[in-house]
Amino acid sequence: MVGAAGLDREGTGRLGVSILNTLVVRDLRWVFREQATSDAGIDAHVEARDSAGRQTGRLIALQIKAGPSFFGERTADGWVFRFDEAHFHLWLGHALPVLIVLVDIETQRGYWQQFTPGTVEPTGKGYKIVVPERQCVSDAADEWDHIASGIERDSRTRYEQLLTVLPPSTAAILAELHDSAPGDAAVLAAHLADGRSQPTETCRALLSMAPIWLIRDAARAWRAVASFGVEHGAMAVGSEAFERAAAADPEREGRLLLAAVLPLLDLDRDRAHQLVDRAAGLPGTELVVALIRAILAQPSGNAAPWELPSGLDLDVPAARSDHAVQAILTRHALRSHEWDAAVVRATRALELDRDGSDAMELLAEALLHRSLSTCAHADDLQRAGELMRHAVEQRHRWAGATDGYLDKLLEIHVLSGDLDVVLRYALAAPHGVARIEEAERPDVRRHAAEAAHELGQHDLAVALAEQLGDAPADQLLAARINDTALPRDDQIRLWTAALDEAEATDDFTGILRAVENLSGLGVDAAARLDPLVRRSLISADVPQRITVVAAAVRELDPALPSLRGLSKTNANAALMLIRELRAAHRYDEALDACDAAYHSLHRPIFLAYRVQVLQEADRLGQAEQAAHIALADGHLGHVERARLLRFLALRAIHSGDGAAAERHTGTLLTLTTDPPADVIWLRVAAELVQLRPNRAAALLHDHHPSVLTPTHGHWWLQAFATEPWTDQDASQAYALASQFRDKAPNLARALLMAIIERATAERPELLDVHTHSDPDDDHAAAARRSTTSAAAAAVPDELYAAAFQALDGLIARHGDDLGARKFDGPIETLADEITATVQSTADPRIATDLIRAIRLGRLPLGMLATGLRLPYGLVLIQRAAGVQIAAAADDGQHDLDHQAARDALNRPVVVDASALMVSSQLPGGTDLAGRFSIVHLPAVSRADILQSVIHARSNAASVGSLGWDDERQQLVFHPMTPADRLQLLRRAAALEASSCDLVFDRVVNLPDFGDFDPELFGSWLAPLQLAKTKQWSFWSDDVALRQLARSVGVPAFSTAALTEELTSIAIELDDPTRPGSDDRIRDLTDRQHQLVRAMVADYVVDVPASLDDLLAQAQADEWQPAASAVLLTRPAWWAWADTPFADLRAIYQHVSEHRPEALIGWQYAAMEGLSLAFSDDPNEAVLWMTTIALYGFAPDPPTEDVKAGLSRVAELAAARHLPGPRQFLSAAAYLLHRMGYLTDPATIVTSVLFEA
Repeated sequence: MVGAAGLDREGTGRLGVSILNTLVVRDLRWVFREQATSDAGIDAHVEARDSAGRQTGRLIALQIKAGPSFFGERTADGWVFRFDEAHFHLWLGHALPVLIVLVDIETQRGYWQQFTPGTVEPTGKGYKIVVPERQCVSDAADEWDHIASGIERDSRTRYEQLLTVLPPSTAAILAELHDSAPGDAAVLAAHLADGRSQPTETCRALLSMAPIWLIRDAARAWRAVASFGVEHGAMAVGSEAFERAAAADPEREGRLLLAAVLPLLDLDRDRAHQLVDRAAGLPGTELVVALIRAILAQPSGNAAPWELPSGLDLDVPAARSDHAVQAILTRHALRSHEWDAAVVRATRALELDRDGSDAMELLAEALLHRSLSTCAHADDLQRAGELMRHAVEQRHRWAGATDGYLDKLLEIHVLSGDLDVVLRYALAAPHGVARIEEAERPDVRRHAAEAAHELGQHDLAVALAEQLGDAPADQLLAARINDTALPRDDQIRLWTAALDEAEATDDFTGILRAVENLSGLGVDAAARLDPLVRRSLISADVPQRITVVAAAVRELDPALPSLRGLSKTNANAALMLIRELRAAHRYDEALDACDAAYHSLHRPIFLAYRVQVLQEADRLGQAEQAAHIALADGHLGHVERARLLRFLALRAIHSGDGAAAERHTGTLLTLTTDPPADVIWLRVAAELVQLRPNRAAALLHDHHPSVLTPTHGHWWLQAFATEPWTDQDASQAYALASQFRDKAPNLARALLMAIIERATAERPELLDVHTHSDPDDDHAAAARRSTTSAAAAAVPDELYAAAFQALDGLIARHGDDLGARKFDGPIETLADEITATVQSTADPRIATDLIRAIRLGRLPLGMLATGLRLPYGLVLIQRAAGVQIAAAADDGQHDLDHQAARDALNRPVVVDASALMVSSQLPGGTDLAGRFSIVHLPAVSRADILQSVIHARSNAASVGSLGWDDERQQLVFHPMTPADRLQLLRRAAALEASSCDLVFDRVVNLPDFGDFDPELFGSWLAPLQLAKTKQWSFWSDDVALRQLARSVGVPAFSTAALTEELTSIAIELDDPTRPGSDDRIRDLTDRQHQLVRAMVADYVVDVPASLDDLLAQAQADEWQPAASAVLLTRPAWWAWADTPFADLRAIYQHVSEHRPEALIGWQYAAMEGLSLAFSDDPNEAVLWMTTIALYGFAPDPPTEDVKAGLSRVAELAAARHLPGPRQFLSAAAYLLHRMGYLTDPATIVTSVLFEA
């Protein structure tokens, strides 16, 4: 494109930069620094000068666009500038304030706008920002100075919180800097923390700008930048920052130059040589220089031990106290396969850098290697796992990369058998702790799928398998999870493809894995390992073993002598020998191979393999003895130990030795943090063998293990045989009967009979079917025993009828094989349509249970934050519970709220974050604090808010956010849209701003809440404790927390109550004799409605919203069942509305006119609200839901609409285990008739019941 002055696009851009340079230097008297073209998205930095012309270090980043094309989209105020997702994230995560500057090259004027969440608008395909015509660069000195000084102002307040999201090494250096220059340390901390999502760009920008606050104490400041860069993997810029630090610190120049070398060893060897040469001869560098030169002398990629200079004394105090020396010597020991020495050296390195995640990972690697060797210690894997968990969790805290760290953590826990830990770190919230981008990595997802499969979590494993890719390892794993055997030729094809791919990417572990798997299929690809041998990545005996194993798979006997010879010194060869002998059913030879390997290699795993061989040979008594011998070896790994304990527990159960089974399962339970389902089932069986079904049932209720086999089904039925049932137990019994209908029909029949007999135990008149059963049948006996419980709960009517229908089908399908036959007779049908299936209970997660209790106003929202280990403010910002129950639905509580609000005016109050969040979203809400003489907030709550804002800023740059899914009734992570990101940032900024001008009080303990740990609960409970201690009123928008306040004698009120009282007082004080009184009162009333509508729009519920308020919000939601429909789901709306059904009709009418397809969603909302209003009475709940269905969407609704509504009632009732709607039809119709909404109830009931 040719510009206005005949220039092409590049020339126009260069001219624009030149013009802006002139404007900044000439008109503003600032410093202008153009940036390298590689710094995408930022074209220049500008730095303010003070009145004396000195540089201040206050900086702004500029994106400069020039030429007429950028002035083509005009608005009333200026011009629209459009940009994409990549630039949004770049500028959002930038360490400096970012300005968009448009330069008119014809007039040589510049116009600017700051990039903030408030100035950006999403467009669907990207984003836009309006650059106002009134904001000229030449006149911007004051405004730019204010913007540039913002970081300096905020950083001092945020300093302590900023340190918590930086690497520990960086925070430690900043703490040193803070002692001498607190302002400079705070500003640098702010830049690093705010730029942690883009560490390379952040470090490069600081290196380019070198602001005054960074060079006043340059040695410490550059060390902090270097540490930040290296910890985040930005090696090149980290090395450059260490060079800057060396230049500023003559006393430590040599050491800092060597620190600059280490990040470059695998990146830029030429530069590393130059830096080593500069460091040589400087004080304190001799030993490290010698070690680094030995590293550089070896070709890159060669894994052989380094040739360390002779004569080096590596145990002098200087070496023992030098972290870099110990780390290098650890790597040397690992290369030399000196595992004990590697552990000793790595332990010293960690002692010298206790918070270093790199040091943790290095020691974990040494422990891992030693655990797989003949010199293994019993706790090696356990220690390695603890270290990697600490390392990964720490790097999560400061947004560090976890690629190698998480892989090693998962590998270690796979080896140790802690597969529940694998799942926790491989799955994203709410199921695990992995970041979303981690959970989506192919290798991590593969680990998660395999762990779920091994733990027996079939549904999860299948779901994860569906997300696996096309890589050979993924296809093989998916086939195993889905129980699909792949032909040998297909396996060979896949592993050959994997080998080709690994070679192409120089993935030596992938090459080795593929070659080993091919050898297990009889394919000798050992020649392709030669390059790895030449590079010392593997030992020379590995290809030999591969060749022998492949030959043994093809034909065992000729290869046996070679394989036996290798097995004396190589554990993998010994394992292959045992495998091939087992496959050939040559069990005695396999046992000899186990014994020989154990005695030559001293690895207890061969004792465990001996047990497996005896099991396959059906020598179970000998296998038990061998298992006890293996378990006595303290070096036996967790995986093998757990497998043997499972075997012994199962043997004890089969032999009736319940005490032994309990002992073995008790040991099993200590091996994992979250017991796998199969271990729970073994413990259940142990309790049953000891005639303790109540304990067995309690275990099932506590852990909810999946019922995957008929054996599990048998144990489930026995456990609940004499125990009281809940309706969930009855539903699960029905689901299990459906699950095992064909695989175990006798079990299915017993489960169905148990349901029927439970129902008839209290109401024998229901039963009109007789069966003849074998009296010795265990299932029938268990079913008969189920009727003996005096406390048996009645089975829901529809479930009782469904069980009869299923039993009828089961007898028809499997005939007399069941030992039962049916005699025809009348059956009293309690529902016209019997539910075909009843949803089985799912394993409830703590977070989901908390959410439900919170949404019912029974628990404070803070419990969710504590349960999820999230900042309380972040839960409020993300609105993780879906709604904020701010107002009290109960009239008595409502009155107490209002009285407390009135009494608190012009007096001291304590506020919590929930009230700050709600009030900050209201028009004029920030002025509410001025209604009190002083507003207090505990310092711990303020710190939590600051921490929440930091997290929110990071989350806005992520792909999703935590939230409540109304349809699925559980916590989920939602994909984040551009509008979501801006809303998150705006809510975070509003919460932070609303808390910054309060009085912060120190609250250390919670004496009035003795069972609550201040570390876990203080962020949301400390305000209430402060109010209790000081005897002040408590301002909170959490209804459950206010009830707790009143229980300890603290008056409490909500924002809704406060605004209503202020309106009432203003009306009371108005002089009706003054002119304009009616207008003033009308204005006050209108403003109150605006406040209510703002709360409704923000999903604050149980506020006194009128029909007009609700319709206004519905219109704003384009008549979708969104914020306004949420009000209908609340019992409070139905209790407070004077004419709720008339209001509902008005809503239906408007929705019908504007968006008729949304009517069903509104009807669901109404049904939900009335069912919750009568949640304590299932019959009343269904009656009112049925009333909503009969009410229809218009007067005299068509029969088909009514029937469709009843189907929705049946769906909701089934999900809540409530009775079906048919038995309530007549009552509901006459209820509507009495209210005047139905003229002929008999006709509508008849038409629904009998019309075809």
